Amino acid sequence: MAVLGHDGSHPRDLLVSFVPILLIGFLSVALPRWTRHAIAPPGVLEVLLVCHALALLLTWCAPRASLFLQVIATIAASAVFVRHAIVARVRGTAYVVALVGIQAITGSLVPYASHLGPVFTRICLSAIILLCLELGGRIAFALVSAAFEREGLVPPAPVRSGLVLAHRVFAAGALALWSLDIPFCILAFVAGFVGFKRLILLRPWGIRPIAGILAGLAGVAWMNLGFVGLGIVQAEIYPIPDLAIIHVWSVGGLGTIAIAVMTSVTRKRDQMSFQPSSLTNTSYALIAMTAIVRISAAMIMASPVFLFAARLGWIAAFSCCLTFIVSGLWGNNRTRISWS
Repeated sequence: MAVLGHDGSHPRDLLVSFVPILLIGFLSVALPRWTRHAIAPPGVLEVLLVCHALALLLTWCAPRASLFLQVIATIAASAVFVRHAIVARVRGTAYVVALVGIQAITGSLVPYASHLGPVFTRICLSAIILLCLELGGRIAFALVSAAFEREGLVPPAPVRSGLVLAHRVFAAGALALWSLDIPFCILAFVAGFVGFKRLILLRPWGIRPIAGILAGLAGVAWMNLGFVGLGIVQAEIYPIPDLAIIHVWSVGGLGTIAIAVMTSVTRKRDQMSFQPSSLTNTSYALIAMTAIVRISAAMIMASPVFLFAARLGWIAAFSCCLTFIVSGLWGNNRTRISWS
């Protein structure tokens, strides 16, 4: 939807439609594992996902009803996550749930607050970027550690809490000032460099290259590269367009992390971890090329050819990912039928 709609609806499609349903799907799986508590009574999350699916179908014939349904479902999902965090009483989830709440509130206001300029859109996007950094960092550590253990090696030690806190503070500060259009390059540079240091501490060169792990690391690297680019602009070193930096975060970071997470969860569900797949490898390659093409389009004043190529690449990348997920489900169902 985000790539097929017109430019005016593009931020809304990303912030209100695409990201919330990704968050509901991922956090409904991840939060119970982190907290050891059920996230909601049976059926609640399924109803929220059905609401989002119905909203997607209504986009073509009743856009206002679709938008209203998306907003209600997003706020309801955020309330479920907040309740879960309070009941579970696990401090490690408070930061993630707070960002989800900020994203839900600001994302819900984006379609109705156009007169406020880009502030609400930037705040909502900032919450998404911080979520990607947090979740992407956890996933990258888990994937790399599992690969080390699989090869009989000692996995990397968890990143020190002080470094993680510093990364959060500098990234949040840089994005807060960027949202308010206040240039301060030091925060952005430090956030980017601390993020890259966290990736280096994982020692990914100590294991054999695995496409899924490389994709997860690449998504986090794109996010940190966006902060470095923001610092370059704010220091007036080179005039990188704002749209280019936004697409480093959204297409390079969010898109790559989303595909890496979905394929990783599918592999774990189907008990096929680290097995090569032409569909997933194609998806990783396509999203990487799409990021480069879309950023290039922003750098050369939105070339129509580059924009069209980026849209096709985005659709193709997620289509390959979807085919991989559905083929896994179909394979599991056939196995169950044959054994029954």
